[in-house]
Amino acid sequence: MTNPEPDCGVGTQLPCGTVVAVNNDHILVDTGNESVKTFSLPQIEAMVAQLQIVDA
Repeated sequence: MTNPEPDCGVGTQLPCGTVVAVNNDHILVDTGNESVKTFSLPQIEAMVAQLQIVDA
């Protein structure tokens, strides 16, 4: 059995910016205006789910 590919990783484009780091309990996103924001995993999962609905 193979491991599934993650939906989000470093370099993933999200509505709020670009993922720059993935940690155990949070994800860092470069918002493009010289700041990096911390998002929880559930917040990122919701953003990725929205992207998948739009792309479908």
